[in-house]
Amino acid sequence: MSLALSGPTNANRSISETYAHLPSDFTSSEKAVNARLVLEQAQHGPVLVKVYLARARPLLAEDGNDYLFPGWGLHYKGPGVLSKQIAETAKKVLGARVTGHQFRHLIGYVYLKDNPNGHEVVRRFLGHKRIETTIAFYAGMEQAAAIAHLDRFIEARRQRIVRPQANRTRKAPLGCAPQQEGPSGPDNSTGS
Repeated sequence: MSLALSGPTNANRSISETYAHLPSDFTSSEKAVNARLVLEQAQHGPVLVKVYLARARPLLAEDGNDYLFPGWGLHYKGPGVLSKQIAETAKKVLGARVTGHQFRHLIGYVYLKDNPNGHEVVRRFLGHKRIETTIAFYAGMEQAAAIAHLDRFIEARRQRIVRPQANRTRKAPLGCAPQQEGPSGPDNSTGS
């Protein structure tokens, strides 16, 4: 994959100094992607990238090769080779063949499952030019998630209403004994 890195090329490179460059001929939108890798807030991302850059990449890349997935010499690993390696590894680890392209869509699906109205985020992540493309691809997939999301919202709203009422105690007017509430309401018996 033609994903080049810029910034310090040593193993101690700072995550905040790492940029990814993906040429337009490798994107579905035919626009080049140049972005700083923002992994500082990710829980495991910085550790995995640092381990890869410090341990694996030096064994794979020749001096002067700035590609994240280096090929022979100063070239990058071709997308077909990388996708095949991803699919073979997924088959071994997960028991199912999943390509790099399918992983992209899996991430979109998982994101929409937790964020049913997050189509714009997925559109930007996948590089779709139009939101209609994203919506058309994921239409129906997020329906169950949307229903579950709405159900959680209604339940949380109900709890905010029910809890305060359950915690209330009836105050008696001055000079009167407090009323006891039973299952059918205040006890208004006179004792006779």
